[in-house]
Amino acid sequence: MEAQFLTPVARPQIVADALTITCDPEDRCGRMSLLIRDGRIADIASDSTALRVEHDDVEVFDAHGFLVVPAFANAHFHPESLLFEDIVRSVPYGLWKLDPVFQKRMERIMDASFLESLKTVYTVSAMHHLRAGVLTVGHIVPPLTLDELVPFLDQERALHLRVRTVLRTWEQIAHGKELKSTGNHIAVSIGEDTDYTVYSLDNLARSAHDLDVPICLHLGELKEEAEILRRNFKKGLLTILQDAKLLHPSTQIAHLNHGSPDDLKIVADAQMILSVCPSSAALKRTGYPLLRHLEQYRVPLCFGTDWGSGDLLDEMRFMQGLPFLFSNLPEYSSLELLKMATVHGAKALGFGEHTGSIERGKQADLVFFSLQPFHMEYVRENPSADDLARLVLARMHSSDIAQVMASGRTVFEQGRCLGIDEAAIVSQFRDLFVSLPGAAKRVEWESSRATIIPFMTPVPSKVTPEDGYEEGFTIMRPSTPVAAPASPSPTSVKSITPPEPTPPQPERKIHKPELSKNVRLNFGDDDDGSA
Repeated sequence: MEAQFLTPVARPQIVADALTITCDPEDRCGRMSLLIRDGRIADIASDSTALRVEHDDVEVFDAHGFLVVPAFANAHFHPESLLFEDIVRSVPYGLWKLDPVFQKRMERIMDASFLESLKTVYTVSAMHHLRAGVLTVGHIVPPLTLDELVPFLDQERALHLRVRTVLRTWEQIAHGKELKSTGNHIAVSIGEDTDYTVYSLDNLARSAHDLDVPICLHLGELKEEAEILRRNFKKGLLTILQDAKLLHPSTQIAHLNHGSPDDLKIVADAQMILSVCPSSAALKRTGYPLLRHLEQYRVPLCFGTDWGSGDLLDEMRFMQGLPFLFSNLPEYSSLELLKMATVHGAKALGFGEHTGSIERGKQADLVFFSLQPFHMEYVRENPSADDLARLVLARMHSSDIAQVMASGRTVFEQGRCLGIDEAAIVSQFRDLFVSLPGAAKRVEWESSRATIIPFMTPVPSKVTPEDGYEEGFTIMRPSTPVAAPASPSPTSVKSITPPEPTPPQPERKIHKPELSKNVRLNFGDDDDGSA
């Protein structure tokens, strides 16, 4: 069954009396009313009365029971990751390519016969993003030919997402002007760290300049790759790119897990926004020592979920919680985190003039959270923007999103992505997923057994930098069934005697606990409070 895409109508309307966080330069917030015309925010008023009188022919939507924020932006995401999550989750990233099942799946999705199925994957990815209030996405497209690529880009526009499409092959780059002329927002990928040469960097820089499009860098995710790059060029990561004239305010850098303070200074001097993927680093166990140095330069950040999930609320909460687990990591306010997920992400992807904040003239890309009475218990009478952002991070989840608007069109409402035959898409994806190499065809009884979470994590025989953040609890299964204890016989009960009292033990001196090797490898020693 083919998926059906319908275009919801964008009609003039007044969104009246919504509790609003604008994420604009003035950090305005509070009860606001928005006039929406032609998909854009035409006016903003603190009281809906004047708007209702002046525009009495416009439909009014009473939004008193909603908290409205700008739509989120996911700056770095791989849609095809939905096909691998079951086999790579919590597996160190450096081991993925060694897994034969991973290799077989990658060969499958790169096959020309898989093209229609890949469109289904991208549609499911779009549904995930719409449900999470994400309307702006940056991703690298597969190595498709021009004839194969154009239908992908047309489909994404039909799904109401604003997408920066990163071209990764010379054939795609050669047709960049044609793609750009048809309204596609494109960028040029510099490729994998280990493939950099002076010749390739020079040619790609020239191509991006000729096309007048930004450059996208996937850089420094693995420690080994970063060290290879430094060793080959005998320079720092960002110094290499700076010398190649690849760094501009529009340049997007994703990851940079294993960058240095000098790299951050170059990012700051070039006025770039760094796309960080903290939860992905935890799941891939790549480590993220760069986070310790962010406080020194306060480089503008935006979020990318990178792998598997498109939920920016989870990403914000994960970043907010890291300083409570590891010392010397920068603490960001709730409003700063919300701006990373909205206006900063939109700017990093080149959409900052059109979306990312609630301002006059910008597209009406809005997320409506349902407000319940208990949501407001900890919000003071005249809340600041940070108070309301704290409410979003502390109390709101994707399940609380009641409605999403894209350019004034309602694209998600009451748990449904409008204009998409969700049942057909989900059915296609399920059939596709179970056909993949290594996919579970059914749930076995053994896999449904309860797991055991021990109080102590087993000490690994060897800790490597790729272990990432601290592992925490490890889920283990019993190696042999545990038999229930036998009931005591009457005779054995009679033979039980009270145990002798244990003599008092001498008090032991308590030493200051030492940081685990895993933490020191990824975040440095902390004996003197320094990074």
